Amino acid sequence: MSSNEKIQSPGLVLREFPYKENHAILTILTATDGLITATAYGSRKSGSSLSAGTKLFNYSEFTLVESRGRYKVDSVKTIEQFFALSASIEGYAAASYFVEVLHDVSLAGQADTEVLRLALNALYALAVGKRPHRLIKAAFELRLMALSGFAPELLGCEGCGGEDAAYFNVTDAALYCARCGEVRRSGGEQLFPIHPSSIAAMRYILSAELPKLFSFSLGEEAAENLAFLCELFTREQMGRSYDSLSIYHSLCK
Repeated sequence: MSSNEKIQSPGLVLREFPYKENHAILTILTATDGLITATAYGSRKSGSSLSAGTKLFNYSEFTLVESRGRYKVDSVKTIEQFFALSASIEGYAAASYFVEVLHDVSLAGQADTEVLRLALNALYALAVGKRPHRLIKAAFELRLMALSGFAPELLGCEGCGGEDAAYFNVTDAALYCARCGEVRRSGGEQLFPIHPSSIAAMRYILSAELPKLFSFSLGEEAAENLAFLCELFTREQMGRSYDSLSIYHSLCK
């Protein structure tokens, strides 16, 4: 990109760091160029035209200017602010976790409109508050891992090909029947029991159209199992834990 060229793109603010007295450094997941770090000069100043559209979780139309390898926010027009997230501390904590994982799977210069669409649908679902947070979180995690190249194999037992799955291996992203699972567990592998309804829910999450992604229900036992496995699977694939996730769990006790 030549110096002072402009980028115009919708984008979701994943990070917002105060910079000096009145500025902010943003990490934006853009529809056209993937992750971009840009400085919003004066955005923290009262009355700034950049203030409203550059807050965390905001989805806005950005005009960004590149100069000497760095970007600055030239103008911004708010599309969606997800104000309702602030009404639920648990929802806000879940959203904070979502943007952390999004940051880890996204790349500079590599646009992924499906990931951005998933992020917006997930934040909307949290903001509306009509679905349980743990089911929104599980669906977001599993669908994001699939979009990032870590889709689990859910057709049947990875060992014998049977259809009666009883265990899920979060490392190799596969199901195992009771017999094959016990053999692998005896060999030291970490396999976790999976509820039949959790398997059905995971298959739905991987195949559903995005507007319908969060339109499923589970009983208490299956919901708890699904939430546990999707979180564990995500942590295994990402190779790390998240501070925001610890905060979320502390609030949901």
